[in-house]
Amino acid sequence: MKKIVIAAEVFSSNLGDYAIYDSLSTLLSSRDIEAIPLDISFRRGFPVSSTDSKSKLTNSSWKSLIPKKIKHHKLTQYMITHAMWYLVHRQDITNYWSELISSSDAVIIGGGQLLTDTSAGFLTKLALITDIANEFNKPICILGCGVGSELSSKAQKMLKSSEFCKICFFERF
Repeated sequence: MKKIVIAAEVFSSNLGDYAIYDSLSTLLSSRDIEAIPLDISFRRGFPVSSTDSKSKLTNSSWKSLIPKKIKHHKLTQYMITHAMWYLVHRQDITNYWSELISSSDAVIIGGGQLLTDTSAGFLTKLALITDIANEFNKPICILGCGVGSELSSKAQKMLKSSEFCKICFFERF
């Protein structure tokens, strides 16, 4: 049986993010292809119930110390995301993602606002995923739904350097 890694916000609390993964997974399954989830935000499963006191303490301990206006400011989110990426997650994630991708036949990067790179550092993560896939000679497909029309300069550069890329914009009626 073939295996395809689906890199997305698989275990997000946003129902739309999971719907993208579930739709792709169902489509692949109907063709006897196993979908392997790779969560771009490093989650390995759905969040534990919000009534779990241990997760509440962990989640609220440092976040509660930061005023809401500062916590939700783009610069703050950028700094925290990048610090966590380079200081905590990068090596472990690289190893884990390499295991997933090396044992697959291909990679699909699927999502909505992944290329707009608003604050979650998606482009850095997508670059790592594509580097790993290229290292193991795995074909890559990028699938976006609801992708915004305003791309960052980093995203525009990434798309321009792609060997093949087709972008379709559909306006809302």
